Amino acid sequence: VEEFSAPLKNVENPVYQAGLRLKQIETHITACPFAEAFKEHQDAQRFAEEYIPTISSWNESIFFGALDQERALEDREQIIQDYYQTYQNQVMASPEMHRMDYVHAFTVIEKI
Repeated sequence: VEEFSAPLKNVENPVYQAGLRLKQIETHITACPFAEAFKEHQDAQRFAEEYIPTISSWNESIFFGALDQERALEDREQIIQDYYQTYQNQVMASPEMHRMDYVHAFTVIEKI
């Protein structure tokens, strides 16, 4: 909560200086929708096939960018593909050990 509210409380921050003030902030946890669905359908392969793309959507470009650009493009792509396939296999083997719950910070901000 502090990280989200700090710019709205610090008089030196441009956000605060722009007249934005924090009225309220609270956090809520949103359960991983893929893990919750798995509790119902109990299909480990389905869970892994649905879960892995959401993980890769936000970190694949980071991992890809960390690979040495001296490697051939095809080699880098294969490394990434192998990584996610290995991870998917792990998820299928132990689906109950994998989930990604979300923490949302809900804020009410006022412009004065």
